[in-house]
Amino acid sequence: MAEWISTKDRLPEYGQEVIAAVSIFYGGIFRRKEVVTTKFTERNGFEFWKCNDSYFVDYWMPLPEPPKGE
Repeated sequence: MAEWISTKDRLPEYGQEVIAAVSIFYGGIFRRKEVVTTKFTERNGFEFWKCNDSYFVDYWMPLPEPPKGE
């Protein structure tokens, strides 16, 4: 499996679906950490993660290959 990549070091390609480790904030207060799937994208010159606005993406990794069928 791939290693976690810090968003400070590198971002995924636009439209690439990834696993992301996020910090969740509500009302400006840290609540918890979770792992979610999301995409990094760009629209009208703005880059953003396609996930809840209260999520701050700390790390990401590419999705693993699906299992091979018989």
